[in-house]
Amino acid sequence: MEQSMINRLKVFSLAMIVALTSSLFAVNVTLNVDMSDVTVSEDGVHVAGSFQGWDPAATALTDEDGDGVYTVVVDMSGVAEDTVYFKYINGNAWGNDEGVEDPLCGGAGGFGNDRWLAVPDADTVLDPVCFSECIGCDESYVHFAVNVAGFDVTDVRLAGTFNAWDASVDWMEDAGDGIYKLSKAFPEESVHEYKFVINGDNWEELQEDFCTTQGSEFVNRAVTVSADDMMFDPVPCFASCYACGGEPLTASVTFQADMSVLLSQGWDVNTHFMELRGGMNGWAAGDVFQEDLTDPNLYTFTKEITAQPGSVQEWKFKANPDANFNNNGWETAANRIFYFWGEDIVLAPETPAILPIGPLANAVDVEIHATWVEGTLNANNNEPFPVTPDTLVMNGSFLNCWCTWGNCMGSSCAESVSPDVPRLTDPDGDGVYVGSLSLPAGHGNVFTYKLGAYYPGVEDVPGENGSMDNEAGFGADKVYYIPTDASGTVTLETVFGDNNPANPFLPRVITLNLDMRNHDVSDDGVHVAGSFQGWDPGATELHDPDMDGIFSVDIEAEAGDTLYYKFINGNAWGNDESVTDPVCGGAGGFGSDRWLVVPDENTVLPPACFGECLSCDESYVVFHVDMEEVETISPDGVFLGGGVFWPNFHPMTLVEGEESIYMIKVPLPEGEHYYKFNNGGNDAGYEDGGNLTAEGCGAGDWGDRVISVGEEDTMTPPFCFSSCYTCGGDPVEANVTFQADMTTLLSQGWDANTHFMELRGGINGWGAGDVFQEDLTDPNLYTFTKTIMAAPGSMHEWKFKANPDENFNNGGWETAANRVFEFTGEDLILDPAEPVILPIGELLNDVTVEIHAMWMMNTQNVNTGEYFVEHPDTLIMNGSFLNCWCTWGDCMGPDCATPCSPDVPRLTDSDGDGVFTGSLMLPAGHGNVFTYKLGAYYPGIENEGGDNGAMDNEAGYGIDKVFYMNTDASGTVLLQTVFGDNNPANPWAGPGGYLTNGGFEEGAFGWGSWPPELENWEANDMYPFEGMHSLQITPRTDDSNDNPEWTPVYQGFSVDGLGLEPGNYVHMQGHMMTPAGDAVTGNNNGYLFVEFFDAGWSQLAKYTSEVIDASSTTDMWHHVMVSGMVPDGAVNVNAGCELWQGPEADAGAVYFDNIGMMISTDVLSAEEEDIVTPKEFVLLGNYPNPFNPVTTLRFDLDYTSKVNVTVYNILGNEIITLQNGELHAGRHAIQWNANNTYGQKVPSGLYLYRVTSDNRILTGKMLLMK
Repeated sequence: MEQSMINRLKVFSLAMIVALTSSLFAVNVTLNVDMSDVTVSEDGVHVAGSFQGWDPAATALTDEDGDGVYTVVVDMSGVAEDTVYFKYINGNAWGNDEGVEDPLCGGAGGFGNDRWLAVPDADTVLDPVCFSECIGCDESYVHFAVNVAGFDVTDVRLAGTFNAWDASVDWMEDAGDGIYKLSKAFPEESVHEYKFVINGDNWEELQEDFCTTQGSEFVNRAVTVSADDMMFDPVPCFASCYACGGEPLTASVTFQADMSVLLSQGWDVNTHFMELRGGMNGWAAGDVFQEDLTDPNLYTFTKEITAQPGSVQEWKFKANPDANFNNNGWETAANRIFYFWGEDIVLAPETPAILPIGPLANAVDVEIHATWVEGTLNANNNEPFPVTPDTLVMNGSFLNCWCTWGNCMGSSCAESVSPDVPRLTDPDGDGVYVGSLSLPAGHGNVFTYKLGAYYPGVEDVPGENGSMDNEAGFGADKVYYIPTDASGTVTLETVFGDNNPANPFLPRVITLNLDMRNHDVSDDGVHVAGSFQGWDPGATELHDPDMDGIFSVDIEAEAGDTLYYKFINGNAWGNDESVTDPVCGGAGGFGSDRWLVVPDENTVLPPACFGECLSCDESYVVFHVDMEEVETISPDGVFLGGGVFWPNFHPMTLVEGEESIYMIKVPLPEGEHYYKFNNGGNDAGYEDGGNLTAEGCGAGDWGDRVISVGEEDTMTPPFCFSSCYTCGGDPVEANVTFQADMTTLLSQGWDANTHFMELRGGINGWGAGDVFQEDLTDPNLYTFTKTIMAAPGSMHEWKFKANPDENFNNGGWETAANRVFEFTGEDLILDPAEPVILPIGELLNDVTVEIHAMWMMNTQNVNTGEYFVEHPDTLIMNGSFLNCWCTWGDCMGPDCATPCSPDVPRLTDSDGDGVFTGSLMLPAGHGNVFTYKLGAYYPGIENEGGDNGAMDNEAGYGIDKVFYMNTDASGTVLLQTVFGDNNPANPWAGPGGYLTNGGFEEGAFGWGSWPPELENWEANDMYPFEGMHSLQITPRTDDSNDNPEWTPVYQGFSVDGLGLEPGNYVHMQGHMMTPAGDAVTGNNNGYLFVEFFDAGWSQLAKYTSEVIDASSTTDMWHHVMVSGMVPDGAVNVNAGCELWQGPEADAGAVYFDNIGMMISTDVLSAEEEDIVTPKEFVLLGNYPNPFNPVTTLRFDLDYTSKVNVTVYNILGNEIITLQNGELHAGRHAIQWNANNTYGQKVPSGLYLYRVTSDNRILTGKMLLMK
């Protein structure tokens, strides 16, 4: 076979010689295609190409000796071109043609999948190639790769047994980032030894390890070629079997300071010096920059750093002496960062954010020009100024000021702005306000300032620092620099409000994120070109500093504009993506550009895959259903619903040209999803789940269809409605190979001599006998091949089953849900899967299991679907312990006809606290793992029935719990559980408690308003606290003259339905927020509420939580709670979220999320306290981290106390206080949007946050990356 490869290479080398354009003699080329890996069409095998007019049926190949290799001789003497293009066809029509993308012989043509051949000048016989490949059917590619980062590399070569250890034969390709690659084809099952060689003479020296030969004289790498193409992931380091980066590395990093600005501002090399300060030198002095020998504007310093590859290093410039520079010489910007990868690097030159300070040598007049833009926001209420100002004032640090802002101007003003600040007016009405400021000699050459706008009535818009401080948030100051030798008049030009990022005239920052993990990134980087930058393919580069495969860049655009753009894998056209998906693409002349309507806020777009609108973790699924056998198709349409789509119905469309086949295309995350088709878009219109289950494709309690979504887009065949088969389709036979990854079980003591694994499922009636066998080449892999007769497209459930039963938990059955695969009608090999099974070990000692089972109000009896009608007398625990899973029975006591087994533990609640207790004695030698389930008993339970006995009433069949003990346990161990927590139908089991959809992840489902027709509320994805959605309520505009108004969005219950009695309590908790861009104004406020009504809907009591109002911190989620006692006479309960709207306040929104409701017999029972109240004061971290620009800080508070949450930079300077006041005990989450106290965006860098409760302090770290 190696000789045949050499022959092939000779042929291709010969073919690259300039071919004859014409000949007097025949030039016969013998084409050979190996069809042994495919089923040959009844119409034979053909070839079509440029040499015969691309006719798919004109040129047939034959296999006269029956060896699977089809042959034809083509006379190419008349071919005028140097190169011919062709394809093999399994049949005689297009659609059955191969696609060959391997550039060795393919990748040509308009679709990039034609074969190519340089026309030879002599008769040539091509070696047989596999259909759709450039190599033989008994060959595989090995994709060699090595990481040589850190080495002095000119080239990397591959030498081994396959090339007689000649390092001059196989040269590897530079793939970037120190990675070199080379692909070679070898016969399957052949074994090869090899090494990588740098620069032709630096042979790697290896130690014996998993990737090398063992016990030989020379330690070489070794590979056994498999039936599939092979690649090395992760890429090994040179001279190692492992990926690079396992240990700290040392490298030199060169920092560069662009000093051109500072030099122009009087930097004195004799007295001033610049230092590097950062984590790599403990932020200490001593590392001094030196002037570059070739560029006097450039100062450099090289630092040797030892750190973990991939670590983030922070640093700053520091100018000296302190007294000569603002901020004592420290940069005023955030810490700079870079990623250290253990390689010598030179950072790009940066301009220090430092200003030299000194006294003015002369008196200076500052002429002030401030431009006014219509629509500018008043920072005190975030609304546009209603009129053009009469006057602007400039307050600042000049003349020892930062004077009084005040509220107004003029003789009648009670709290006037200081007379010492300059006044600016616009006498010619051109929108430029002018004024002046005289600074004497000796005044500082740098000052900070801010503007204020005045018109009669501005005093009615209050501000924390006075009505006139209305340009931007506190501390959002501007800086003005004057050379110390200036004289006469200098001009200060500014725009009112350009320091307030919310102003509509400022461009919006859009962060583009591109996921390149599925692509090889070009050596020229990744770029974006678009309408915002002149469509230059090399001008705007995206970066991936943390090397996670996500490339990012910030661009600016005007709100409301539509951008058109493309990502480019490189820096030139031809490497650009094509995005035809109309969700985000399909624009432009070629219908392949992305488009984006710029939102009126800075926006971070989620990462999109190159060439797609989806993330790389999502795929499109095209669902089809055939309604041919449905008697009546609903006039309302055909829908996709159920499972992952429930409770929504997604309308399907009739396939063009079809009469009964409907389709819909939806994006889904990778993984397994349940669904059903629906006729009419209502609960009665779902497919027959019983029939689907009977045919083998229905899963779960509802007999849903199942689809497993992978990396590639997929589509379903047109299933017949309520059937696993296509309408009128016939089942076919094929082999399916199942694979068990036994790595974990083998490490846990699996004994191949006594243990064996079976396949159980619908394909074998869930019966025994189909036993997996150890793979001959991989001892960690067990396989079994099953011949299956079924309809193509049908779904089949199955599980692993370990034997003997007594050696494994749950009798050897997997405790996870049934596995599912789709039968294609062709031979199929399923991916290896790890059995969800635990081997049972023996306890070394006697153990007493103390059982604590909590009982919750309103728990459902799974046998009836209704709440238990009484509080239980006794709970029992049935399970796999003590050789049980005993009889459940229907009742207890001497008069019981079918009693519960006497061998299961009984649990009672002797003190009435809702916790049932009991014990279970396990002797030494008992298994260390058992499954169990609870049952509830009270007299009369036997009348409520049950398939497995009335006492099996906690959860559905097979929804068991698992308890694990260390085999060396002794004495007493505690088992804690809640009755019914394995039954998702229990109203308190979900995150919203008794509320439906408390996280609004299903939109507005379950919620309503009063009056019902209100349209000023919705569930959307603008500001979610967790998940994807939250509830937004804005002021009513239907009858605003009748303010005040209320907008309640709530869910209703009956007191009887909740099982409540007077004196019980209803508790609500959740999170509320008002955004800075649409903040609550006036007296408006939002809150949670619980209210009670009598039978006539007269209100008896209403309880409300703390409120969100105009004084609340914006852009921050606040956790609130409210408890309400059930009054006498209460019949109905409403609980939810409300916005109260005061007079003349029709603006501002309140958002609600993660709303939950629970009930108790008292304010909070001891058990509920245990559930709701944390046991300790502890940080739960921030998420996401790193972040841009919003992160959520989470912490548990164990008792009500005064809490302060403050953010600092790495130097210890306070950035913002997020919380300062009393918080209740509980779990809290506070958002930070990367603004400082003054509303300014802070730069990228490492930040600290400190949470204090009384005298207790906790500190966390977070990384902002833009």
